[in-house]
Amino acid sequence: REELTKVEHQVREQHDRLIADVQRLESELKTVEVGLPPDFRDAYQRVVKGKGSDAMAQVEGETCGGCYHRLTSNIVSSLLMDHLVTCQSCGRMLYLPEDRTPGKGQ
Repeated sequence: REELTKVEHQVREQHDRLIADVQRLESELKTVEVGLPPDFRDAYQRVVKGKGSDAMAQVEGETCGGCYHRLTSNIVSSLLMDHLVTCQSCGRMLYLPEDRTPGKGQ
């Protein structure tokens, strides 16, 4: 009985921490969304509305990290020029890893 009470207390504490983390992350997300250029924000909100948490995918090599569809060199070039690009296969918004973003030596 004592062990059960201890475990319940631990679970409640973990639950409270997770709820606080979710609230903090949602607040950070709203702050970032407000800072997006209007055309990016509109496109982002459309994709998020349709795809939810799967709205974005990191480019891995020359493939979409969401569906693993091979991207054309034009798409990768557009990303390198900081253009808004979606995967032609799955519709996710694509982004480059930080080490490949413009101004990072690429």
